[in-house]
Amino acid sequence: MKYWRTWNNGYRVRIEWNESATFNLQTRVGNEWVDYDCFTLYGIKSAAEAYQHAMERLKEEHPRDQQLLIEDVQLRKHIPFAQ
Repeated sequence: MKYWRTWNNGYRVRIEWNESATFNLQTRVGNEWVDYDCFTLYGIKSAAEAYQHAMERLKEEHPRDQQLLIEDVQLRKHIPFAQ
């Protein structure tokens, strides 16, 4: 796994890449990184190319969409499920 940390639309974001084709976009909730989005892209030849594609994906995200995804993850992490 490779990881890159950045800021996007005011949110701290970690990009997780499995060194093949799968990316997870993560946000910090408490003391852990939690997935809020994922995508797959085949044919990546290097870590530099993977980083470039991930950053392009972040630029394409509408700030409101990103906010809703992150808020949903944060809410689900903090509310205990009924038993």
